[in-house]
Amino acid sequence: MSRSQFTALERLEQCQSVEDMLRAFPSRDDRFAPFDDPVIARLYDALLASDRASMIKSATNDFCAAIGRVKKGAHFVDVGCGSGRTLLDLAGRFSQSKCAFVGVDPSVEMIAIAKENYKRQRNPKNVSFLCGHLNNVLVAKRTQNTDYMIIRNTVSWMADSAAELRIWLERLKPGGQIMIREIRRDAFFPLLKARVRRCLAFKAGDLTLAYPPSAMVAAYRSALTVGKLVAILNRFGITITIERPRKHDDVTAEPWGVDMFLVGEKARD
Repeated sequence: MSRSQFTALERLEQCQSVEDMLRAFPSRDDRFAPFDDPVIARLYDALLASDRASMIKSATNDFCAAIGRVKKGAHFVDVGCGSGRTLLDLAGRFSQSKCAFVGVDPSVEMIAIAKENYKRQRNPKNVSFLCGHLNNVLVAKRTQNTDYMIIRNTVSWMADSAAELRIWLERLKPGGQIMIREIRRDAFFPLLKARVRRCLAFKAGDLTLAYPPSAMVAAYRSALTVGKLVAILNRFGITITIERPRKHDDVTAEPWGVDMFLVGEKARD
């Protein structure tokens, strides 16, 4: 029986390693397309508002604890902001600090939802969402001299992660701080397989009705290892202040079996 006669779930269950999974779900040219689909974009936003809301909150809690007191008039940039919920959470926390909050995403659909979410908020001010890539003239202008940068589930979607990260890191001020949360290339396979399995369950609220399994594997294929990402950050003067998982952490449990979380500070001149 050829592979084409197996369902995606059947192919997944036959996988015994990451290499098996990469073969079972071959690379596709449309790996950047899912969030341009208005239905998937809204499903993803609904997921962030429910099942994954606590994940966003825990990440922003850790980031806020790491950065301490935010200086008045600071500039926040959320790279790959999606539907804007992380940035709006931060804007709500620092609404009295006269900070500027800028979210950037290449998906027209995601930016439209982010603007809708912003209109529902009463407290946050000085928040803007831009649709475009890092070299877009307006995006480049509005993301210079950043004090605090957030990159969540974005690095693995970059065409050339090392080159694109370099440009973003150059826009971070000396002394600026960055938070990155991403799928990692050295993920613990049983948990990665379980996450892709959930993608195929097609139950409301499960991970990725808003995240098709082919896109999940494509993101993994493009992801960096923890060590590689740390090395890139270090190369551009970023000292890591929070790193998960660390070398001796137990990675057999979610979320660090699949994801990584880093907070760092750029060297001062």
